Formats: sequence, structure tokens, C-alpha cells
Amino acid sequence: EVLTLESRMNVRKSLGIEIDTPLALYAGRLAPEKNLDWLLEVFFEVRRRSPSAKLAFAGGGNLMETLQAHASQLGIEDSVLFLGAKSRAEMDGLYAAADVFCFPSPSETQGLVVGEARAAGTPVVVIDSGGAPETVQHGEDGFRVAMGDTETFADRILSLLEDTALRERFSVNCLLNAQKHTPQMMAQRVLEVYRKVGAGERETYAKG
Repeated sequence: EVLTLESRMNVRKSLGIEIDTPLALYAGRLAPEKNLDWLLEVFFEVRRRSPSAKLAFAGGGNLMETLQAHASQLGIEDSVLFLGAKSRAEMDGLYAAADVFCFPSPSETQGLVVGEARAAGTPVVVIDSGGAPETVQHGEDGFRVAMGDTETFADRILSLLEDTALRERFSVNCLLNAQKHTPQMMAQRVLEVYRKVGAGERETYAKG
């Protein structure tokens, strides 16, 4: 479901963020394997080039105090929001209120939040590792970036925060491509693979 402009404004108002403030979002557990300290380093570069930009973390975890301290050390604590754990219903609004979804974890098997963000029409920037980026169409509905490439990850975030036309084009593609990756569609594809394998086996037996 795509939020209306009014709904987007209401979500941002609840966060104390103006409608035109560039907003990046991460959602998920705040845990060491998520590579979130590195995301703060990336955002330091983003903020240096786009001083009004903000980064929101939606999720709970034992790393929150460490991340808050790191943001303070970088001097960006005023631009980083820690929203705590959110319900799935609340997340729909947050995804759509953000301009870009950032996912720095290199070790996800699926990365469900990446699909959820795109289903809300929010372009993504992800690390090109693990299962999370498999459904991201690079240059269409998001960007895949090599692990550890701080400069490029920041560049990709900035391009989506600052280029309205690019962001809107990606958003449309997010909504279109998300339809291809619903649980129902994925199940259909698995069944189709089984069907083809079964047909192939029967054909082999027939020839034998």
C-alpha cells in the first residue's frame, strides 16, 4: 500500500521531520553482524555533503547505546534517530515516509525488510552480498554496492536523496517489481520448477 502525501507528512511529523528533509532509513535488529557502525561512517559522508539529511534506525537490540556513542563521536548525533522496535503495521508508514532504505548487512539469507521497503515504493541501497540483494534490480529500483565501499554507498544514497526524478522513477519500479516477489509469486515459481523437473524426468523415462 502506497501512502498518500498527507500520510507521509503525518508519519514525518510524528518523527519531528519536515516533509522536504532528506531521510534515509534502516530497519532490523541493532546487532553487530548488521554492519551498522559502518553505516554510521557512510552517513557521516552523506551528512557532510547534505547537511540536512537524517538517518533513522527502526529496531531494538543490544547495540543501540554503542551506535549512539559512535554517532556522537562522529558529531552527527543530531541527525541520527533511534526509533526503537516498531510493529509491522508501523513499519509500512516508516518505509513510505523515507526517501531511501539502507541495508548494510552482508550476511542476510533473505533480507525481508529490503522487500518490504520496495513494496512501499522506497528505493534501496544494499551491500551486494548474501541473499538480500538478489531481488534488487541494480539501477532500476535500487543499488547494490560492494562490501566496504564507503564512498560508493554514500554516493548512491545521496543520488536518491537529492535527485527527485531518479527517486520517483525508482519508486515506480519498486512497486512494479515488488509484485514479482510476493510470497504467492515466489511459490508459483517454485512449483513451476518442480513441474518442469517432473516433466523432464518423465520425458527421460519415456526415451529410455
